[in-house]
Amino acid sequence: MMRLTLATGISDFVSGRSGQALRVTDHGEAGLSLIEIMVALFIIGLTTTVVVVTLPEAADPAVKVRDDLERQVSVLKRLSRTSGEAYGLDIENNGTRALVFRKGLWEPADHLGEFGALKLEPTMTLEPVERERRQFENSRILIPEDEPLSPELWFGPSGIATGKDYYLTSKRSRVRIHVERNGDFRAEAEG
Repeated sequence: MMRLTLATGISDFVSGRSGQALRVTDHGEAGLSLIEIMVALFIIGLTTTVVVVTLPEAADPAVKVRDDLERQVSVLKRLSRTSGEAYGLDIENNGTRALVFRKGLWEPADHLGEFGALKLEPTMTLEPVERERRQFENSRILIPEDEPLSPELWFGPSGIATGKDYYLTSKRSRVRIHVERNGDFRAEAEG
């Protein structure tokens, strides 16, 4: 059997055979030994481990959605105060949609651009926490019972909100989101 080996000797370099990177020898054996294969696999495994350990952890998409939702709630609160109109948030499992109360009806607030809608990842849900909450006692806004659009969370013209809690759930985390009656937004991670 013939075997290719690397010419490494100083004599090869001095004798002018340095251009020959490989030379053919006949030792009666072919291929790599088991030890050589195991050493190569160990080096590959060690390198892979170092790379995987040093890579940064991927960000949880729930963090971005939480921040976007906080921004959306803040914009709706500010708009309700400055415009004198009521703004609300229609919350569904796959996202949120901003609504505005005009001419006695809730309608989509399409004029808000990126703050008008928030789309959730397919693996995420946003659901209200079931608990007793107080309704506005002296509200000037009446919501017809047969109205198809009605927000779960809304801000009156004074910026007062219908205070509510929600769970934002992803594969990696669960966040409890609380919107106070004054419109303050608070998020707490749950274990």
